[in-house]
Amino acid sequence: IQIWNTARVSGRPDRAVYETHGQGKPVNSIVYNADGSKLASRSLNDTNCNVWDTRKISRSASPVAICADVPTLCEHSSAAFSPEGKLLCVGTSMVYETKDDKKSEIGGVKFFQLTRSMQQGKGVVDAVLHIDVSMTAGVTVVKWHPKLNQILLGCSDGKVEILFDPRLSTKGALLCYSRKVRQSDGLTEL
Repeated sequence: IQIWNTARVSGRPDRAVYETHGQGKPVNSIVYNADGSKLASRSLNDTNCNVWDTRKISRSASPVAICADVPTLCEHSSAAFSPEGKLLCVGTSMVYETKDDKKSEIGGVKFFQLTRSMQQGKGVVDAVLHIDVSMTAGVTVVKWHPKLNQILLGCSDGKVEILFDPRLSTKGALLCYSRKVRQSDGLTEL
């Protein structure tokens, strides 16, 4: 991961950390939190999502949190920080064999609480919540809308899923969810 200052032209990055997911494992996606103080990186060849303090990135830097057991089959699989940056939502996808020896893809999301682990100096963080999203496709794109407080998930089969809490979300998918069923007027259709 290399961070460049775009305000000045230079041949070198301001900060860099190499082999972020191990030797020979390229970084396939990165995402910043809202204030730019944290960065999450993923690799297709690693089942972890690493969280970095962007102010402390250097050749000798270590991740401030390692979100464990988030396998992916998609090269550009992403993650998303909650609006306040305390949670990280990471999409997963893996292959499993069905009873009739066919292979199928399964996808889900895992939520990691970052603040406690970063304060206690823990390295590996376990998920606080796991949600199975699809039994036929993996989750490849995760976007957490800061104002609506809803999570949009793109799946490998082209479907989009939306996660929200009716008590915490506003507008967006909640508008369709909260509509009442139309009452029958008693007339029959021809």
